[in-house]
Amino acid sequence: MKNFKIVMILVAAVAMFCSCGDPDAPTVTVTGDVNEYDLATPEKAVTLTVNATAPKGIENVYGDVWGIKQNDTVALGQLTINDFTAGDSYKGTIKYTMKKDSVKNYEKVLFQVVAATKKEVEGAGHFTVDIKAAVAEANFEWKRVGTKNPDLSQYGLKWTQNNVKADPTFAYIEPLNANAKLYELAAADYNKASISDITFPAPLTEPYKKISADATKTYDNVIASVYEGKTYVFHITKATNSYNATTGTTLVIEGTVKTFETTPASAK
Repeated sequence: MKNFKIVMILVAAVAMFCSCGDPDAPTVTVTGDVNEYDLATPEKAVTLTVNATAPKGIENVYGDVWGIKQNDTVALGQLTINDFTAGDSYKGTIKYTMKKDSVKNYEKVLFQVVAATKKEVEGAGHFTVDIKAAVAEANFEWKRVGTKNPDLSQYGLKWTQNNVKADPTFAYIEPLNANAKLYELAAADYNKASISDITFPAPLTEPYKKISADATKTYDNVIASVYEGKTYVFHITKATNSYNATTGTTLVIEGTVKTFETTPASAK
């Protein structure tokens, strides 16, 4: 049996495969009852309806599942087809359950069904499901009291210092380690419908220094960190500065954060 799975994937990930040079090639159409899987739920079942015909009959039908992220494809498994009988055509349904942990790092899941003749002439049909990254939004508050830095390690970040040599001074926000990345985004990116709608620039190679450490101000700043398979997008809205003789300067940075259970394909 021939295997042209990779060819199928690269044809725009959604186009019908056509063995136009062979008149005996099967024609296969695949439709599904689910167009999008929101990762806010742990799993999502999809039912595929398959129609396949061939001038000289169909000897075999098989199917595969692929995860797609930009131009990268990864095999996720095979489809189970229980109701096939060799003949002039095949019409049936295939059920498959997508699991969050298996598909969360992809932008789409591609289902491919291949029909083959007795002489192994093949044709294929495809159906894709968009993956909607799970997102949770919450308020955050980072407080630096004197020289004591808050623990931002859950986000892959650290607040290392306030630049006391500069006037005005700024809070220094940096990646936690070599496995973390920090990005400065446009303010409008925070309200994008999906993380795949955000074009990530190159990661910062210097600390993020846009929040004043010596004044109380409002902001409309957006930064993002990518760490341990998750993406955190922060909307910084306010920084409050206060001082007393015992503890020194206290700086509180506030805003909201969206947590995505995936990493963006455009993040470098």
